[in-house]
Amino acid sequence: MSHPQSPQPSGSDAQMLYVRISMAIEAHAITHVAELEEIDAQQCRMLRVLELKGPADSSHRTHEITGFAVLTAAGSFALEGMDAPPNPVVPHPNLYGSFDDIVASPLTAAEFEEYWSQRSSS
Repeated sequence: MSHPQSPQPSGSDAQMLYVRISMAIEAHAITHVAELEEIDAQQCRMLRVLELKGPADSSHRTHEITGFAVLTAAGSFALEGMDAPPNPVVPHPNLYGSFDDIVASPLTAAEFEEYWSQRSSS
């Protein structure tokens, strides 16, 4: 199976951010691992995201990847296993502390890529 390639940042000075987000949506715990492009101090552009099943505090090796999305060159998301596309613009990870039902932790680019590489074997 082929997978969409990683999108290229839109600006040459764009800062890439990687984050693991655990949240409760309609009484269900969801964990996302995302690659974001910083727009400004308030917002980021979603580039790639994995949806994981498993406890939020476990390592990637114990997670089942239930879906993923990647932003295409056309500006829409290519989805696999996700019910709906992610929001194209999301709050900056520095703001997640103001949301009661979200726990976020930063990742390195290498950690994100390790998660991303697991999507074909799930």
